[in-house]
Amino acid sequence: MRRLIKGRMMWNKIVLSGLVATLLVILAGPTVSAQFAYSIKPVNRFTMPKGNIIVDGDLITGIPHSIVFNYDWNLFQRYDPDNYMTGMGSLMVWHEKDEQGCLYIDLRVDGSKKYKFGFLLKVEDLTLVEDGSWLRWGLYLKDGKGAWLNMDSLKEKPADYLNGMVPNGTVIYTPREIDLGDGPKVLTGSTDWLLVEITADLPALAADLNAGGGRIASVRLEQSLYYSYGKVWINCVYAVPVTE
Repeated sequence: MRRLIKGRMMWNKIVLSGLVATLLVILAGPTVSAQFAYSIKPVNRFTMPKGNIIVDGDLITGIPHSIVFNYDWNLFQRYDPDNYMTGMGSLMVWHEKDEQGCLYIDLRVDGSKKYKFGFLLKVEDLTLVEDGSWLRWGLYLKDGKGAWLNMDSLKEKPADYLNGMVPNGTVIYTPREIDLGDGPKVLTGSTDWLLVEITADLPALAADLNAGGGRIASVRLEQSLYYSYGKVWINCVYAVPVTE
């Protein structure tokens, strides 16, 4: 009888432990994996990744024809053969006073894959005139029916889903403050070369954003800078599928 009672007590403990573990999982909620990631870090060497889908992204032969300039960068931009990390030159854009600039590349992508978008960048005497301005990098996503997807619904996602990225209408940006090893702050002044990378899980985002046609068909990679002055160089622009 004692053995039977002891066995039942042990069984009750096992069942209770299982119930507690199940309850903790339910209370914690589902685990959400990151659909975006970004990094900005200093580099002193760089090799262009294989599989780049941006034609002439190495800037060896000049500014890629796929880059579109808006606002004052229509005028204030040129190919600079004297400043680059790899290749033969870089793209330089600048502001002479509190002006606005924007450039972007539209890319057709395979919506079944995750992509990494990146480029090298450095700045000189970058000064922001307004508190709300910053040098920012963003992604726009277009679905299989040709519509730009609204990112605002992602504001309700957990922090580890966005990884610091900031949804704003049809675009998602890198945050205003970035950490280059000395704490989060707005990028100003002068820097050596930095590597900027943004990763996006396109199939997961297509599902979460209810993309038309069930897929993301193209991506716009954008850099913008408003109400500022100074110089910005861009070198080695790339977009590559991520195989993990």
